[in-house]
Amino acid sequence: MRLAKAENDVNTMTRPMQMRTRSNALIDAPYLTRLCACDVFSSPAVVCGVGVIQLKCFSQRSSLYSSALQQHGLKPHKLCSKFLKQPQVFPCNEAWNLRVATLSWPTLSLEQKQKIIYGMYLESPKSGSIPTKLSTQNWQTAGEALPLIDVGFGKGALYNEIVGARYAFSFIGTPSAYFINDAKVTGANVDATNGMVQIMDKVVHYPYESMDFFQYLSQAKDMAKTLALWNKLRTTGTPLYTQLTNQVYMGQSLYATYFVIADSVWNQLPEKTYQNLLNNETLLISVLANQYAPNQYFFPRWLTDSPNRAINFYVGFPADPLPANINTQTLTPGKMVSSTDGSSITITLGNTYATTVGDAVALRKAVLIPISAPLGYLSETTQDSLSRLSPTFLRVCTLDTACNAILQSTTEKTVFAPVDWTAFNSLPAANQSEHLKLMILPERILRSQMTTGKYVTVGSVADAIRFRTRNGVLNVEGRMAGNGYVPVALTDQESSGSDGMVYLTTGVPGLPTQTVRNFLGADTNYRNYINTGILDNQVKGAPYTFFAVNNAGIDKMRADTAVGAKIYNDVNRRIYVLRRTIFPMALFLNELSTTVMYDVATANNAFTLEYDRFVIHAENGVNAATVNSTLKVSMADGGYQCTDGWVYFADKVFYVSDDLTRSLCTMPNCS
Repeated sequence: MRLAKAENDVNTMTRPMQMRTRSNALIDAPYLTRLCACDVFSSPAVVCGVGVIQLKCFSQRSSLYSSALQQHGLKPHKLCSKFLKQPQVFPCNEAWNLRVATLSWPTLSLEQKQKIIYGMYLESPKSGSIPTKLSTQNWQTAGEALPLIDVGFGKGALYNEIVGARYAFSFIGTPSAYFINDAKVTGANVDATNGMVQIMDKVVHYPYESMDFFQYLSQAKDMAKTLALWNKLRTTGTPLYTQLTNQVYMGQSLYATYFVIADSVWNQLPEKTYQNLLNNETLLISVLANQYAPNQYFFPRWLTDSPNRAINFYVGFPADPLPANINTQTLTPGKMVSSTDGSSITITLGNTYATTVGDAVALRKAVLIPISAPLGYLSETTQDSLSRLSPTFLRVCTLDTACNAILQSTTEKTVFAPVDWTAFNSLPAANQSEHLKLMILPERILRSQMTTGKYVTVGSVADAIRFRTRNGVLNVEGRMAGNGYVPVALTDQESSGSDGMVYLTTGVPGLPTQTVRNFLGADTNYRNYINTGILDNQVKGAPYTFFAVNNAGIDKMRADTAVGAKIYNDVNRRIYVLRRTIFPMALFLNELSTTVMYDVATANNAFTLEYDRFVIHAENGVNAATVNSTLKVSMADGGYQCTDGWVYFADKVFYVSDDLTRSLCTMPNCS
């Protein structure tokens, strides 16, 4: 049936609508659930979507999707019917615009547009013969349970939608989440008198869902090298491998998740990494087996906003791939986790790892996940990687006794190799050796392990290396004894070798190259602090330790009309108050005692003999200070060293009502 005919079908409707699935079988559809990609609800409006649901609550943020319904033969006033109620998912304006741009929406035919729109509907569950609204509470009710290998959390069910199959996955806990394939519910259970709407964070449209794995590879423009590898596997003479790539075994369809490497990624790896696979059939089979997860179906996006969860999976070529006969003990276990800030997804398998590259692709009974490196394949040593990625580090390290000892050892190691050696080259030889100790560590550290709770001991410094995300970029932060942390960003260039990891960084860990102004200026969250003018008024007598206040803290002060705003608008008093949390000395909280209270001279001390009272306490292994019983700063996200000072972060400005009238200078030499 042509989907465009749906409009005519409902014009003369006098009974619950019957729709045809792709198998052309009629299904009763007295309820429709619409899946709509939107995450915020605003003003209500009465809108009917695709003629099957009349909403009493509809978001202006999904107005573009509603407009698309009306513009392409799906007019609400023609299609609304009290008899037609199915669960629906709506895309918000942001999601709709993003998908429309990639689809070249204006060039699509009416039927193509309608097919996309119809893909936003689910078949409602039934209680006996009575249809019910599909809510997150009964997310799995009507779907077909599949005998898939468990991913370690949540559960899923197959739904046959109007334009094809969808996989509904959900898990409870903190936080709970509900997905249709990889589209997440961000606004749940918009209840109308005759239907239910689920607001999604992306358009539920999968252009390759009719293709199996090998069909997709055969037409993908950036998968020629991966296609060649799987093609070679199919010609080894073992029928099983052809059946696995075709996803059919003994006449039964197979579910699977495949990890794949795009040509653009292969081209970044050493040529021998790829050629060795083509030239060695045994190696090829073992490596491709590590990219195949039989009888499993999962999307990396299921880890969205869930850094404490992990997808457990198994890879390998089972002798009998039928679901009932797969033994996970004969497969190799792997794990997929999200970084704490949600910026990346890491897949680990044994001592190898990769990150996801772009979105997963939904196929017919399969998921294809592009990754940054083949799993379970270590074709380089650390020295091989360095000779390719950072020959300068290899040369410098070889000349240093301590560095070379770690490099030549068989122990696993992690190298942070800078792309800019200018600052390092200006150091005396002894200082260069000290900084090299922060650049090569005798342990393998994966990106997924670079969490805020991870510290690495170097020499006598127990917290010499830590990891923090600033402005959405992961940094390795290093410090030497008696010094503060200096962050350098990890670039996209890295290598997982047989004996360790190599990461390229933007600079040398622990070696300051930025001023306080430049350091804070690189973080948009401290723009308001810079705009106060405090840095312009604090130039003599450096270095200082700054307790820099974030934007929210400055905004809160300006919003306090009784006191804060008045102080802020008086430039001299504003600077005085901000100088209260600036100190004419280097402060390193981890070197202060938790059993002693400290009175610390402020930058105002020369004018008013002002001191702040510091009470030190330990939190999660690092020291924090409560200042004047009001302000709190912590080493957990502070202790940064710049070329002209130190920086900690604060969330408020410390002021009192007396600051409106107090003398700003009480010393005899005040003018």
